[in-house]
Formats: sequence, structure tokens, C-alpha cells
Amino acid sequence: MLRYAFVLLMTLSCTSPEAQRGIASLEEAESAQRFQSQEDIQAAYNELLTIYSQAYDDLELFDQSLDSGPINLLENPHYPKLIASRIKIEELDHELETFIQFHYGQTLNANLSLDARRDSLEKLKWISSFVTVDYDLLYQYIYFEKMNKLSQELLVDLGKKASDPMLKDLDDFYLSLFQKFSVKIPHFKNVKRQVKEKNKSLSKARENIFRSVESLAQEIKVDFNKNSKNLTSPRFYPTAERAGNITGNEFPAKIWSLTFDDGPGSSNTLKVMNNLKKHSMRASFFQVTKNAKLLPQVTKALVDNGMEIACHSYGHRETPKLNSEQRNYEIRTASQDLAKISQRPMQFYRLPYGAGVGVADIRARIAESNMIHVFWNVDTLDWMAQPPADIVARTIKQVRATTKDAGVILFHDIHDRTVIASEEVMRFLNQDNRKVCLLEEIVENINRGLPACGN
Repeated sequence: MLRYAFVLLMTLSCTSPEAQRGIASLEEAESAQRFQSQEDIQAAYNELLTIYSQAYDDLELFDQSLDSGPINLLENPHYPKLIASRIKIEELDHELETFIQFHYGQTLNANLSLDARRDSLEKLKWISSFVTVDYDLLYQYIYFEKMNKLSQELLVDLGKKASDPMLKDLDDFYLSLFQKFSVKIPHFKNVKRQVKEKNKSLSKARENIFRSVESLAQEIKVDFNKNSKNLTSPRFYPTAERAGNITGNEFPAKIWSLTFDDGPGSSNTLKVMNNLKKHSMRASFFQVTKNAKLLPQVTKALVDNGMEIACHSYGHRETPKLNSEQRNYEIRTASQDLAKISQRPMQFYRLPYGAGVGVADIRARIAESNMIHVFWNVDTLDWMAQPPADIVARTIKQVRATTKDAGVILFHDIHDRTVIASEEVMRFLNQDNRKVCLLEEIVENINRGLPACGN
């Protein structure tokens, strides 16, 4: 039981076999140098949770706007801020995760001196001590799902430490973590209420953070608007021009494509796949190549069951911030490696966060790799921790608000909540003569002047 508590913390960070075995990367080492004190960690988490709290406010406003009448997703004033918040959250979360990976590796590395290992263990304690009563609810709600991921794999590694001279130190740490983190997930409404109350105390920091998010949101809005208009005569092919970008608004009436990003996940992806089969549907899975390399058997299972594999970059980095070589790696190398894993050529690509969809150089690189970029016109916003029922309601409202009851729906198959919510959406889409098809089929048939969906 003690060791399970330590696993809960480590699953926030350990996303690769290398991390699980305690092997540190250069990036981890650099991140370890950034956070020099417990106060640095506290400040980073306060910033992270402040952005989350603002994102929940924007999510509430986004949902309210759906009740005021039909509105195009990219014209919704709250949507760019949600995307900007996600980018900021994931950037900061990644830095904290790599810090944990480094010190987790150091702590378990028997080749290091006990002094070095104990020093890293002390730094891991910074991560647990940052959780104050002010933020317990939000932290628990957001990270509970992550804390339960990969626990079995990590337990295998920890089980090899039976004779470790630091075992007592680790067990004591396990116990303190278990007491703090083995609590029931709070109710979502309680979380939002507490966040609004406690976040008022960070007024100065909040203003700087919000300005940063707002500035990024404006950049995203300009970027999105460059490629949001419909094609008058739809035909899709690899190009940096409009015909090389699908939004879903171009689809004929009642034609839908279900898309799932950020996987594969170890179990949730297969659960989504089984739900699709149960409802006689197929979907397109936009996979992050580094994740597919860790779980090639999941990618293969999707292909074997008639699903479509598409590319979602190598490591889910914000593409406009990358240099030429990095962009090639995230687009060309990612699609080539994913094609080898899936044994299928990559026809479609989706930029992380959709960022860079209006950048000519990025779109040209996608086209040069013989892929069409795929955006969306319905965003479930399931990346945010929330009740599945909220995701379902938001998705259905957006579907009904589209001009032709047609388009591309964006989910993320790595979340427990998405497994539940997406199945309800599948049931909804099976009504009113809607058809759900793979992107490949829709594009091929539209280009040939045939009915877009054959099921």
C-alpha cells in the first residue's frame, strides 16, 4: 500500500519506459536545474492551477454561449482562450513532469551515491508539499486520473528495490504521499467554487498570467481565421492552400467524422475502439508518434479493426515555435515512423492544438509529406477534467449548431471521461439519418463526386 502511493505521484511524470527505469535525459537534467527550491516549485504549481482556474471560467462562458444561439466554433470569442490555456498548461506541466522524471530516476539509481539519491528524494518531496489546503480540491480533481495511470508498470520497477539501502526512506515517503493523495475525487462544482474563492488571493500573479494567455489567444485567433472558411467547391489534396485543410464545414449534410487525438493510450484507446465496433462505427485516430512507439500493439489493433491512423506530430509540441529541423521532425519524421508502425501510409495530419494551421511554411511541410491537414468544427474540450455528461451536452449543442449537421468532432482517447462521453455521442450520431465515416472515405468520395459516406 505504501508503494502504491509513490506510484500515484510518479504517474504524473513517467510517460516512457526510459523514465520508468530511472534513466534521465538531457531535458530532464536541464529542467532539474530550473527549479532550485521548494518555492520555485510552489510558484510553478500556483501558476499552473491559476491558468486551470481561468480555463474553467472560460469553459463555463463557452458553454453558456452555446445556449444563446448557433455560433461557428472558430467565431466563439471564448474558444481561442481555451486553446491558449491548454498550450500554457501543457508547457508548464511538461517542465514539472521532466523535473520529476529526473529526480525519480536519480532516487532509484543504485549506481549513484546515497547522498545524491537522498538529495533527489528531498526534491521529490517538494512536489508533494506544494499541495496546500487552498488547492487540494483542484489538484485532486485534475490529477486523480493521471495518478492512476501506468501504476502497474511502475510497480514492477519499484518491486525490484527490495534490498535497496534507501528502502526505509522511500517507504516513509510513500506513507506521507498515501495519506495526502489517496482521497476521494471531489465533486466538480465544489472544485470550481473553491478555485474562484482561493484564486482571488493571487491577484498580482493572476494579472500577468492572464495577460500572457490573452496575448497567445489573439495569435491563435488570427491563425485560425486564415483557414476557417468553407470551400465553395470541395476537393481535398495535399497543398498549403485551402484545399489542403479540412474543417468539416465542407462535408455534405448529415456526414460526420469522429477523430481522437493524443493516443494511443494503454487501455482507453482500446475501450473507445470497442465502443465504436459496438455501434458499427469507425473513427480516425490522430496519434502522437512517440506514444505509438511505446504502444505499437494498440496501433496495430486499431488497424486490424478497421480504424484509421493519422499523424498528430512526434511529441505534441507547439509547431510555430519550432525551428526548421524541429518542424521536419514533428511532421515528416513523425509521419514516416508512424506509417512503419501502422503499416499504412499517412494521409492526414493534425497540428497539436491546431497551432500553425495558418502558417504557410508549416502547411507546406505537411503537404510536402503528402498529407492533408485536418482541423475540426466541433470541439468536445474533453482535455479538461470534468463530468462526462458536460462533454456530451457540449458536443451535442455544437453538432446541432453546425450549418449542415455535418463535420469533424475532436475527442482525446487518453482520458477515462472520454471513453464514457464518446460512447454517448456515438449513440446520438446514430440518430436522424446521420452517417459516420472515416476521413479517407469521405475525402475520396467527395473528390470523385460520389456520396460522401457509404455506411
